[in-house]
Amino acid sequence: MRTGWNSSETLLTPANVASDQFGKLWDTGALDSYGGTAAHLYASPLYIDDVLISAPPFTGLDFSVVIAATSNSYVYAINAFDWNGVSAGTVLWSTFLGAPGGGVDGSRLGILGTPAIDLNASPPVLYVASDTTTDSVRAWRVFALDLTSGQLLSNWPLLVDDSTVSPVNQNPTAMFQSPTRMSQRGGLNLSWDGALLYVPFGGYSDQAAGWILAIDTTGLLAGTGLPNIISTFSSAPDTAPRANGGLWDSGGATLDFDGNLYEVTGNSPTGPAPRSWGQSVVKWSPGIPLQLIGTYTPWNHCQMDDSDIDLTGSGAVVLPDLDPATTSTPSLMAVGGKQGNAYLLDRNNLPGSLTSRPACNRNNPTADPADGSLWDPNAGRSYYGGNPGPLNVFGPYGDFNNNGNYAKARSTPAYFRASDGTSYLFYTGSTKTCDTCTQAIPPCVARVKVNTPGPGLPASLSLDAYNNDPSVLFKSPGTPVISSSGSDNAIIWVLEPNVYRGDSLTNAPPPTLFAIDATTMQKLFASTTAQITRPGGKYNHPTVARGVVFVGSDRITAFGLMSGNQQTLTTIADTYGRGGTYADQNFGGGAQINVKTNSDPSFNRDAYFQFDISALATVSNARIRFFGNTDSGAPVPFAAYAVADDGWTESGLTWNNRPTLGNAISATVTASGTSELWYELDITAYLQSELSSGHTRMTVALHADDNEGTRINLHSKESGSNPAQVVFTP
Repeated sequence: MRTGWNSSETLLTPANVASDQFGKLWDTGALDSYGGTAAHLYASPLYIDDVLISAPPFTGLDFSVVIAATSNSYVYAINAFDWNGVSAGTVLWSTFLGAPGGGVDGSRLGILGTPAIDLNASPPVLYVASDTTTDSVRAWRVFALDLTSGQLLSNWPLLVDDSTVSPVNQNPTAMFQSPTRMSQRGGLNLSWDGALLYVPFGGYSDQAAGWILAIDTTGLLAGTGLPNIISTFSSAPDTAPRANGGLWDSGGATLDFDGNLYEVTGNSPTGPAPRSWGQSVVKWSPGIPLQLIGTYTPWNHCQMDDSDIDLTGSGAVVLPDLDPATTSTPSLMAVGGKQGNAYLLDRNNLPGSLTSRPACNRNNPTADPADGSLWDPNAGRSYYGGNPGPLNVFGPYGDFNNNGNYAKARSTPAYFRASDGTSYLFYTGSTKTCDTCTQAIPPCVARVKVNTPGPGLPASLSLDAYNNDPSVLFKSPGTPVISSSGSDNAIIWVLEPNVYRGDSLTNAPPPTLFAIDATTMQKLFASTTAQITRPGGKYNHPTVARGVVFVGSDRITAFGLMSGNQQTLTTIADTYGRGGTYADQNFGGGAQINVKTNSDPSFNRDAYFQFDISALATVSNARIRFFGNTDSGAPVPFAAYAVADDGWTESGLTWNNRPTLGNAISATVTASGTSELWYELDITAYLQSELSSGHTRMTVALHADDNEGTRINLHSKESGSNPAQVVFTP
């Protein structure tokens, strides 16, 4: 059962996450590219506490492991902590599954869905799906890897195409389309006994019906002893290459305590049709064959189909059972969707038919046929003309313009239970400035209360609190996850990709990790472009374990509590040199430091900063920080560079006499926006080198990539606030 809640996190608290103790611990470096295309992690990281590695050179050693699966069809086991003499972030094994398929987003689209792991198997098994080309045949394939070594297990992979999927379809007749049209975006899942692996599929660009596959992982169910696709279910009996109930939510299929399986579908041709389940929550019984036993379709499904407003923007979250003395509906589940709504359902009594969706209702949720989700009949909603109905969380509400970059949400809610027993759901989304606008505004994080009015009465949802911080601004956020120690110290973690759904990931900004206090709804932390330096995927979430937050982008980056007490050095001299006709001028003493590179030499500016490091003995971590913006708001990539000559002075440096720049000592960071903010660059290795060489002063230079349009403006020590700093841990 997936709730999105880790209730066993004892190290991270709102207080220490908001402090200088919390920050970046390590990253793996960029994971393997393919054909010049960088890796992107659409799949969320997985954490396993104890794995006995059987791959050299780490054979026989136990590690805590993070699993990363990339768009380039690579799978990695990564050491999560310094252990057994091996540094955190070390790749313990990696496996390439085959040439990844082409796709959208400026990315290869090999692995998209989060893998599933069976720790009870021997050896423990990692299941993953990838679009790969083998022997010139491009197809989706499902792989089983030995978790201890990354080796492919015998009789795998399984080919996924129409020849293997359609013959066991329980909702015929449909066609499993070509791999150029099929998308395996949803997370994989296992039945409680591990006998069945569930793999959902949707379609790229509305070119396919949705499918759920049940894979017999051992062959024991089929009696063959060989893994096989034993049962499937298409969202509609449709052979045409068109949208019809795609299963593409990133969360994938989920199970309840009894083993019932749930999924959420996307748009389909408008109107009810026999056995067609677009815009619906669907429920199958445990085991095989896949047998449909429940459905729910929102009242306005026809309007949603008209405008491609997928319900499957969200997956389903199954809530732990409530006290039956508090409500007549103790067994609940919740979903969201592109419209920005929050839906609550009695999962034991889903209200829909098993033969078709209800007729169109273009009036309101109480009109015939009425909406069958759980909502307070006494809570009139202005957006329904004063009638009650499902709760809209991210607005403005509308039955149109909620697709593409207009969508209000594509994430699955996370569950949390407070110390008083109250249940809450946390939603992430993107409130818009208007119904026909793509511009996002706060709020983008919401806490929704599950109301239990008493015995004999159904539960319902109400808005409890928002985060309204203008700096918590999401274009297309991933699913939230909650960490807490029991009901104490609850923190919401969200990864915001900083791109809209339709944006390419090529040259995109890196994602931002946000931490929000689940009690006060105040922002605790937001990562910088120095901490996560390259773009990731879309709609993935961080993973929190043992005091560390693992984030996937083009690499795995770990955040946590840094050892020792952080200390800060402030620059003792800062200036910049300007080329061309200004090459002999000194700009020391001004309130602003400029950085720019341009084809016209007169516009070129390199910045220099000097720090007194005479009191330092050793450092374990060091970041240099600058506060500023760019002139026009346009992005400007820049990096820090080594400078061997510390003899320059603030009042004497010019372009013509400036010290020579050495090698880059940091990753490239992109400054952007007219609002001032801190930019951080990791210079740990450089400062350690300066100290080991016996230097008492350290110079760092900033140099920008070629940018014809704008310059970076940074605060100097004469500005009166926020001069350049080095933040370090001894």
